[in-house]
Amino acid sequence: MLGVAPTAPTDNLRATVREAHPAGSLVEEAPTPPPPTDPVEAPLAPVVHLPAAVANKQRTMIGVAREGLALPPVPRSEPPIPSQPPAPSSPPGPAPTAAAPRANTMMGVAPPVANSSAPPPARESLAPPSPDHFARRRKESPPFIGGQRLGSAPAPSAPAPYVGQSTQDEIKALKKPPVGLWIFGAVVGLALLGGAAVLAVRTLGVGGPPPLQAEVRLTEGALRAHARLPGADARWRVVHRGTEYPVDATGAVDFPITGLDPEAVGEIVLPIEVRDAAGARSPRSLRIVIGYRVVADLEHLGDDPPRVHLRFRVPEGATLSIANQPITLSGQRGVAEIPAPAPMSLEAPTVTRSERFPIEVRTASGVVIRGEYELRVPRLPLRIESPGPLSLVNASMVTVEGSLPRAARVLVGSQPATLMGDHFRAEVPIGPGANTLTVRGFAPGGAPVSTTLMVYRSVTPQDYLASGGGDRGVAPLVTPPAATARLRVRGRVINSTQAAGELPTFQLLVSDRACPAQQCLAWVDVPAGTLVRVNETVEVVGETHGTRTYVNQSGQRRTDTVIRSLFLLRP
Repeated sequence: MLGVAPTAPTDNLRATVREAHPAGSLVEEAPTPPPPTDPVEAPLAPVVHLPAAVANKQRTMIGVAREGLALPPVPRSEPPIPSQPPAPSSPPGPAPTAAAPRANTMMGVAPPVANSSAPPPARESLAPPSPDHFARRRKESPPFIGGQRLGSAPAPSAPAPYVGQSTQDEIKALKKPPVGLWIFGAVVGLALLGGAAVLAVRTLGVGGPPPLQAEVRLTEGALRAHARLPGADARWRVVHRGTEYPVDATGAVDFPITGLDPEAVGEIVLPIEVRDAAGARSPRSLRIVIGYRVVADLEHLGDDPPRVHLRFRVPEGATLSIANQPITLSGQRGVAEIPAPAPMSLEAPTVTRSERFPIEVRTASGVVIRGEYELRVPRLPLRIESPGPLSLVNASMVTVEGSLPRAARVLVGSQPATLMGDHFRAEVPIGPGANTLTVRGFAPGGAPVSTTLMVYRSVTPQDYLASGGGDRGVAPLVTPPAATARLRVRGRVINSTQAAGELPTFQLLVSDRACPAQQCLAWVDVPAGTLVRVNETVEVVGETHGTRTYVNQSGQRRTDTVIRSLFLLRP
């Protein structure tokens, strides 16, 4: 069905097959030639030229049999083929070549087996068979089914193996897999492809719930995300980089953003995990847009005049403005220069100055990000070693000295001090009476700082109290006024201490006025080098300067008035 064996040469095409037989039928065998005898000389006979028989074509369902190979003998169980009457004698001469028998099977052609003990196969007779012969053969020979004849004896034993023989004309058939196997393979392949697609979708974050919108805030130099989870309540939680954060009753969550590139700007998808009230976990993501990043450069605070540089980084193609003033950008970077904060008082309770600046960034795609940057600048650690904040001298010059790390400039009034590393010193003239000296320090890394010194020259306690309206009452001790109040008070020293970097101080039990619960306590700061003894009675002339809170030996928390002493008298 698939191929045809090679035919005989073209000069043999004149020979024809006498009769064609249908597949599955048998053909008659030719009579066996007599065995050869000793050669005997015989008279020559006239030569008769007979056409050579055409080589038979071996047709199969799968392949083509190799031409010229003998076919296996017919099993013995098959009925013998009756012999035909001898053909009329013919003139002596060479016998014609017998046509090779056809072997028609359902699957193919069995390989030939060389068997010397088996008798040679019978040849097909050239004489035409009788009509009743074909009828009898059809009756006695059952049809083939699956390559085996019904009613025949068991198949003969398999022939002995032989060295593989092949020919280019032989078509080797491939074994066709069952249709069910094809369907099973297709289903498994589609399932694997589906699994890979799901994995790719999960890996790429495509196809899941859309990212939640989050607002980004810059708080104390750190980014914080503020988002709202639809349908969430206080039982829900959000996990970011292994840390769990609570959700409030409205579904809002606020947490610090960690693990980002410190210079990343623009749109960022932030992976999180959401845990609902039942504890079920689901991966989600937040869509945040970082419009700008800013770093405060405080190195120019030591310049004259001092200033601050805000160094911005914005998305590519964006515009930037601060306090409604456009900032020139070079690529994604820009610098905004702002004035330094006003000098901070050394006596102020806070040690940091903060200012807020409105910022607007417009991205190349038209998204507008508005925010407010809080600039926090620490106060410089200025320290005055002498004179004290309230001092008395009798000379016309006063020496002001102290320290300021990395000091760039120190001014006493309008006079610059001499810098010696972190140390400074200045000789300042003063006049009789009260003199106010303002000391200002400038250094990179911190806000300018200032402090005020009160220096009195050649005054008496009476002059000092008269010029300031001194009060000997109890009110300044019980309820210290917001402004300073001058007073003169007597008492007993009950405690003396001096902290590092601070003026000497002692605790005074007031004894010269009626106090609530028969007791008034005050803290007294004295100039450096002043010595007092515990249980010593002293008289203090000075002014109030706020309060001091502490815990006494009994564990009681108290708040008492602080007095800066100008005169310390021993009655």
